[in-house]
Parts: sequence; C-alpha cells; structure tokens
Amino acid sequence: MRLYSFDFFRGVAILGVIFHHYMAGPLSQIIYSKTPDHEFIFNPVVNSGWLGVTALFVISGAVLYNAKIIESAKSLFSYYKHRAIRLLPLYFIVIFTSFLLNNDDVQTLAKNMFWLLFGLHDLRPSLWIPDMLWVCWSLGVEILFSILLPAVIWMVTRLNFVRTILIFIAFCWIYRLVADHMWFVLNPNYKNPLINPFMDNIVGRIDDFMIGMYAGAMIRKRENFDKKIFISAIFILIISIYGWGLVIESHRNLWISALVSTLHLTMAGSIAVFLVVAARSSIFNKPIASPLVFMGTICYSAYFMHALLMRYFQTFNTEIQWSLHQSMSRVAMTSLTALGVTILVSTITFVYIETMGIKHVPAWAATFRQRVWQGAQAATALLPPLSWLASGRLRRIRLGSR
Repeated sequence: MRLYSFDFFRGVAILGVIFHHYMAGPLSQIIYSKTPDHEFIFNPVVNSGWLGVTALFVISGAVLYNAKIIESAKSLFSYYKHRAIRLLPLYFIVIFTSFLLNNDDVQTLAKNMFWLLFGLHDLRPSLWIPDMLWVCWSLGVEILFSILLPAVIWMVTRLNFVRTILIFIAFCWIYRLVADHMWFVLNPNYKNPLINPFMDNIVGRIDDFMIGMYAGAMIRKRENFDKKIFISAIFILIISIYGWGLVIESHRNLWISALVSTLHLTMAGSIAVFLVVAARSSIFNKPIASPLVFMGTICYSAYFMHALLMRYFQTFNTEIQWSLHQSMSRVAMTSLTALGVTILVSTITFVYIETMGIKHVPAWAATFRQRVWQGAQAATALLPPLSWLASGRLRRIRLGSR
C-alpha cells in the first residue's frame, strides 16, 4: 500500500535523521554556550531527529502489511522476490563502496557481505554497527522483519490482530527493559544512551513494525481515530521527546531502562495514530507537501548516501563542534550544503538503482531519466565532428612530419 501521506512522513523522518547526524551535535553545543540555563528546553528537540528511524520502522509495517502474501506459494515467492529487488541492489553497492572507501581487504568484505546482506549482523553485537557503514544496524532490522513478515501475518490470521499485537508489545517491552539494563551493566562506559546492540535488534524493535501493521490494517478498512486520540497522540509525542532528553542526561539504572522501553512504545503508537489520521487527508497530494513527499520517495537512498557523505562533511562539523564561538550561520551553511549534495546523489541512485524494484515509478523519475538520456544523446552527437577534427589534425601533423 502506497499513499502520499506515507511518503510525506518518510520525508519528515529522513530529514530528522539527516539533521541529527549533520547538525544536532554542534547545534546543541552552540545552544548550551548561548543559553546554558535553558538547555533542557531546546536540546531534547534538537536531538530528537534520530527518532526518525522509529518512524521509518512504523511506516514500513503499515506499507508492507498485506494478508494476501501468505495466500499461496506463488504470492509468497513474489513477495520475497520484490523485497529482494527493492532492498538489495542499492545495499550491495553501498557496502562495496564503503569497502573501497575504508581500504578494507577482500577477506573483510567477504566476511561482512554475508552477514550484512541477510541482516544477520543485527543479531551479533560485535557486528551490530558494522565498521564498513554504521547505519546498517537499522537496515538489518528492516531486512529481518521483511523475512519474518509472512510468519507474523500467519500468526495474525490465527490469533486475530489485537491479541497478536498485545503479545508482541508485552514481550518487546520486557525484552527491551532487560536487554538495555544488561547492556549497560556489562558495558558501563558505553557512550550512546539512545541505542545499543542488545536492545535495538529485531527482537527489541519488531513491535514498531507490528504497530505500523495495525495502522495499515485500519487504513485499509477505512477506519479512523477520533479527535481526542489524535490530540492525545500529539501530547504523548512531545512528552516522549522530552523523556528521551531525560534519558540522555540520566545515569542508567533499571528504572531508566524501563523508561527507555516505554518511550519506544509511546513513540511508535503516536506515529501510528498520525498515519491513520493523515491517510484520509488530501493535503498530501497538493504542491505544498511535494518537497517532503519527494524526500520520502528517495529516503532509502538518502539514508545511505548521507552516511557515506558524512565522511567528508563531518570534518567541518567537528571543527565547529569544538569551537563554540562559531556562528550558527556557519553550522547551517555546512549542513545545508551537505543536505543538498545528499539529495542530488540520492536522486541519481533512486532513479538508476532503486526504480528497478518499484512497480510504479514516479513521473518525475521517468522524466529525469529521459532528460539525462537526451543530454547524453546530444553529447554523443558531437563526438563524430570532434573525432573528424582530431583525425584531420593528426593527419596534418603526420604529413608535416614527412
């Protein structure tokens, strides 16, 4: 199922992730240097872009849910074939590009390729964030969910949706609590308070997809939430963002781990409500929404490309990060330049790689490819006259030498 509203929220999510990686660190330090007494007001919002990953998981669940997948062996094979063509070509190219940029040996590439392509690195803490490309942790979750989806749908058909989703939510909440606490007990000096290998694997994040699947089922049935639930979801989202701010500032203990597990659930639930409510709105078909719809369309490419490009642009942001006297304008200029390059490269990879796995190619992508082809033909048309000139010049040189 594909709706403009889905692409819109994907666009918001991927821009949040890119903002978090390109700009959140230096911007947080600048805010702290300017207004140290109001840090808790601004910093949770500035540092919330990484939650776009949760949004992408929920949206994937809503998009992929289709009970017809398990109707026959043919439909099951068709589903796996489509997902492989959709995810793996660009993924393989990105892994190989990272291998070249890292100057790794072929043995390292071969060892990592198997684990990465099947998403199995997600289940190995030592490979959870691969050295080749650290953002692959979330794609491991996505790939494993894609593999497990038919089994999840079969479970839904046997137990009914509400019972299945409650089982997953309860299990995942307990698992995240225990896993997060164990990780910080075993790794007290771990620097990232937001994600870790024990908690943020397919076992700890599958309820994000399940909540998205429930939203997708509601949209298919043309059901909706009333206004009170929608308003409540807005407040819960805001509270969740500030809850993560508390997590960042707190020493990890069992209570904080319980809070972390709960915040994952409240974030996913809020996003699911927004998806259901937005599905009935026509505003996402209008030009005003088109920039974010466009970003949502190329979000898979953008997720990879921004990580690759960070090798270059992070150099500038690191300088700014440790120079707190630097102006906000320099941070913004660096980040906007990085965003522009990311969008350009992502557009190209989407048009020439991702569209192989998309049934309905966007009109703008087809037009882009056609214009590039016309430009290439025009350039080719100039080659014969140039070759004639070159050959004539060579002939005159040879005659002159005689």
